[in-house]
Amino acid sequence: MRSILVVSKEQEPSHTILECFGRGYRVDKASTQDAAMEMLRKKRYDFVFIDVEIFRESVPGNGYKAALQLFWHVYPSIEIIVMSSQYMIREAWNSFA
Repeated sequence: MRSILVVSKEQEPSHTILECFGRGYRVDKASTQDAAMEMLRKKRYDFVFIDVEIFRESVPGNGYKAALQLFWHVYPSIEIIVMSSQYMIREAWNSFA
């Protein structure tokens, strides 16, 4: 079974992702970047979906790319998908572009 890690303080994203991917995937949830890093050290995931709000709280300024590097340092081949609410799309785009 393939595994997905969803990093968000909200419950809705993990439920939506589970519905989209279906039975062939296990979805685990972390509510902080530190918790997500600990989970990545213990288990291999195929994908990480992370809410851009998590980066806003854990990274000074807009150093979002540096925050992504932390994930790739632990697990270099992980696929990371950054989630954003509609009102944060512009900030997320500018921060990662």
